[in-house]
Amino acid sequence: TVILTPVIRDQVTMHLTDLFQEAKFEIISSEASYLRSLNVLVSQFANSTKLRHNAQVISPEDWAAVFSNIYQVKLIITILSWTRNSRVKILSNLAHF
Repeated sequence: TVILTPVIRDQVTMHLTDLFQEAKFEIISSEASYLRSLNVLVSQFANSTKLRHNAQVISPEDWAAVFSNIYQVKLIITILSWTRNSRVKILSNLAHF
């Protein structure tokens, strides 16, 4: 068992808190980037009538293989992102009491 002085324990706690904040920022940034990419994929490609209804560009089978689940994925990622953001706000508010 390692016994830490209060000063060392505080420094370790601060360092771990900083690491946690950095990790949280990376996760939030990655989620936001992924959601932006999904939005582009849906708006520019999946919703494109030029692609979807033009078999010379992409066959209906290929369109379905590429885009069939993209709307559900986008919905789930949006919900998860919103839920995580709500939890972070709630926890931040609770921390201030």
